[in-house]
Amino acid sequence: MRIVALDPGAAKWLRPRLAQLHLTGVPIEVLFERPDDPQEIIAKRAWSMRNATCLVYHGQRLDFASRIYCERLQTQGVRLVDLNDFENRRLEKYRGMTGE
Repeated sequence: MRIVALDPGAAKWLRPRLAQLHLTGVPIEVLFERPDDPQEIIAKRAWSMRNATCLVYHGQRLDFASRIYCERLQTQGVRLVDLNDFENRRLEKYRGMTGE
């Protein structure tokens, strides 16, 4: 299993969830490590990540460049996982339990 996070925020969100599943040994690579990374470096990282299992991201935080890299990796067979979907399901489950 090879997991890629679009940015450090997505990686930070994902780490404790993997630990809950006893997957603490699974490394998480980050595509956009720093906002000032040159495009050449990001393109090289993306190329090396083309055989990842999935790319996790926050859909509300996608800018134009992020969308392009998500689409490129998806065409290589990488599964895209929007972390907002997990948060929405969690909220729905909570509302169902509390009757709100």
